Amino acid sequence: MWEEPYSEAARAILEQMREAEERRRALGVETGDTRTANTLVNQVATGVDLICRISARSSNLKGAFLLALNDAAASIKVVVEALRERSASDEVRKLQAENSRLKRELDALRRQVMELQ
Repeated sequence: MWEEPYSEAARAILEQMREAEERRRALGVETGDTRTANTLVNQVATGVDLICRISARSSNLKGAFLLALNDAAASIKVVVEALRERSASDEVRKLQAENSRLKRELDALRRQVMELQ
């Protein structure tokens, strides 16, 4: 795929893009998703950092295009941080519910052990 003659900087960017794709595949989209908001925020931050590095190194991006790309990256960072803060309370609620479920399960198991003795 990358056999064409690319500059060293272009090859580095292409390698970063390949690594980002691998991380996206590793994330998957499952209904029982247990990843934390921080994990997802870190994935987005990695992508936004790649955008910023490309915009800083590219000699083909000029003027309004460069400003628009940097503005979009900054907006993504702000929105993702706001979402992380909102989702923190959701995660606490989920963890509390899971903790309650596990306590009930533990109590039931203790009762079964007592009955067997």
